[in-house]
Amino acid sequence: MTTVSAIFTDPIYEASDPTLEVTFAIMGGHYSGAVHPGCLFLQTDISEPPVERWKNAEIGGFYTLLMLDLDGNALGSWPDPVAAGENSPVRHWIVGNIPGDTLRTTGYERTDGIC
Repeated sequence: MTTVSAIFTDPIYEASDPTLEVTFAIMGGHYSGAVHPGCLFLQTDISEPPVERWKNAEIGGFYTLLMLDLDGNALGSWPDPVAAGENSPVRHWIVGNIPGDTLRTTGYERTDGIC
């Protein structure tokens, strides 16, 4: 029997080159809506799902998009306070079979009405 053990450390964040372009339409237009490392988006400013584009997507290929809200937690999500014991606005979703030509050109936008 083989035993495998590993020590896990903090995740290493690396971006593709070119990076995935993610843009939100911001209500009021008082900031750009383009996502970059370290961005803060207020929940009250976002009413529509983002549009995602990737210039290196292969025409005829299919892609999977995974979104994780790593900043949320069960006791609150900065800067919007959440009462103790209530869930904060944590969002995770996965979408598969996104056509490469869509990602490369017009961009993919969720159309299920969930933001």
